[in-house]
Amino acid sequence: MSRDPDIAFDGMNYTVVWSEGPFPGEYRVMARQVTTSGTVTDTVVLFGMDAYQEFHPAIDFDGIRYLAVWHNYNYPPYGVYGRFLTTECLPEGREFPIRETTASFWCKPDCAFGFDQYFVVWNEMDAGVIDVYGQILTLEGFPVGDVIPIAEGDDMQLYPRIGVGDSSYLVVWEEEGLICGQMVSVSGALLGGNFVISDSLTCSRGRPGVSFAETGCLVVWMEFHADNYDIYGDGEFTTGVNVCEQSSFSAPCSPTIVRSVSVFRFDDNSRLYDITGRPVDIRYCTSGVYFIMGEGDQIQKVIVVR
Repeated sequence: MSRDPDIAFDGMNYTVVWSEGPFPGEYRVMARQVTTSGTVTDTVVLFGMDAYQEFHPAIDFDGIRYLAVWHNYNYPPYGVYGRFLTTECLPEGREFPIRETTASFWCKPDCAFGFDQYFVVWNEMDAGVIDVYGQILTLEGFPVGDVIPIAEGDDMQLYPRIGVGDSSYLVVWEEEGLICGQMVSVSGALLGGNFVISDSLTCSRGRPGVSFAETGCLVVWMEFHADNYDIYGDGEFTTGVNVCEQSSFSAPCSPTIVRSVSVFRFDDNSRLYDITGRPVDIRYCTSGVYFIMGEGDQIQKVIVVR
């Protein structure tokens, strides 16, 4: 079985990576070069570390060489690993750990080059809960700072993917039937809190993807309707804020400091917004400044601390 392909372009040729092996059995991450005319090179390169099962490779190009990442699933060492590839599709140096885990789990990593560094994300299970984490790497593959907790909580967060904007990253993932996102600065700081990209109607959604243009980005995902999966998307936000739903607050506000917005009563006419004017689901509130718009357009400013 050949599965889980990803691709990057170096200005001359494409490099395609995938995982391959018998079912069940050993899987290896592999790479192959393809020219712009569609010619496939004869050489298939194994770039992993000969672990028993290597899955879900991802790849990007930094202008000089590629970085490929994958996860080792079965038998130690577990976790997310990386290795550089040349523009001739040859391994450069040894593989190196990005995130080692004590237990086997489908990490589904992604990597992206931007701002003269690499950014790698993955999902990870701890005590039965799956969260999304990230790590910034230098162009030499060394970690910059600590592992970044991008999305944590009781819900299951899966399949994270990265988009590189003009001044920050956008990480998207699936979470209990929703598609969610988080803006991350160049230094790895979270910009605001997690937010919901899809609508909040109960539905099965998953496997998101994201890509940036000069004026914004498009997030796409699969969504289940009428006994079938279709492809949906949202492209009406530029920095993680849905511009068609932004609001400015000019009414007088009374500040209140609380430990959770759940202490407030919400009726059908109440809406919760963050400081940028973006609608927020109460379930995804972290510490920060929020505004509650109630009946008669009455607005209350709330500071949530933890």
